[in-house]
Amino acid sequence: MKTEWVWSLESEAQRIVHTAKQMSTGFYQSQGFLVLPQQYLKLNKDIVVFPDLKVESISIFWSKVGKANINDFPVSKDKTLIDRIIKNLKSVNLKEPKVAKLKTLWNMSQIQIDKQIEAVLGKTGLIKKLIIFPSNFGTSVSFNVPEAFPAEIKLFLRFDQDVYSLVEGVLSALLQYQLVLKYDASWKERELLVDWLVRDSSIGLLLKKLQPISEILTTTEVIQKKQYSRLKKLSGDFLKKLKVPGKFKHNLSTKKFSIFLGANKLGNLTWKERRVLLLLNQNRGDIVSQDKISEIIFRDEQQFSLYALAKFFQRLRKKLEENGIPGNIIETVRKRGYVLK
Repeated sequence: MKTEWVWSLESEAQRIVHTAKQMSTGFYQSQGFLVLPQQYLKLNKDIVVFPDLKVESISIFWSKVGKANINDFPVSKDKTLIDRIIKNLKSVNLKEPKVAKLKTLWNMSQIQIDKQIEAVLGKTGLIKKLIIFPSNFGTSVSFNVPEAFPAEIKLFLRFDQDVYSLVEGVLSALLQYQLVLKYDASWKERELLVDWLVRDSSIGLLLKKLQPISEILTTTEVIQKKQYSRLKKLSGDFLKKLKVPGKFKHNLSTKKFSIFLGANKLGNLTWKERRVLLLLNQNRGDIVSQDKISEIIFRDEQQFSLYALAKFFQRLRKKLEENGIPGNIIETVRKRGYVLK
């Protein structure tokens, strides 16, 4: 496995778009993450770092961010958007993150780690190339979602993270597609599995030998721990200053077999997707069984498969995000069905 470490103002701009997309859909807010500028890391290392960006200087910033694809890198192909963000970053003289210590540890141990990951997952040759983009912004780590292997794994890794976060990103990228499609796993279920692999499996035992102490909390620990009330208010004020769109309550309404968010009609939905959303919305808060949903999606019982059902909801969640709604508003209830929160 070949590893490249790549940093530039353009990679930082892409990281900002990635983070802004998750802000615009309300994902961080709905999961209890606090979004704040970098100086607040000294009070809470679990925040999502976002620059005090002059979004008003970038034409229709939030609209452009909404078109980004966070499952692949580059996140945005909008050159005008990226160039304007770079201009903002140049004005604050942004410096390259210092990750020399982590880079040295990874270069010394990546062969061991790669072999241990392959042993645990039961597959070899999964990673063709690993590209790490160190960053000043975002969450601890973010990753692309490859659909075929061997694959290029691409990570945004925040400057204050360690080898545990790096491996967490690699495992997440390797498992994400399979967990969503084969097991229809929720975001929290996926995070729990990866946290266990990084901390308590044989992979975790190896990491403890390489780096006995880590100050980085797992994602599961972060979302379960009580947030500081003062920082929560500061984060709310910061989001208002950035003019992040929406209140993230996402009260959907229906009219003549169409779905609306406020006064805006949701676009790009197929007839089946509208029917399923109507059904979920009519039973909001209650579980709608797989059988009822399958009656809409599949013509007959022979066409039914859990894979096809998971694939349907993967597409539907993606379209919801394109309309400014977090995909996790639809929650999977294992072996039972789905519920609209």
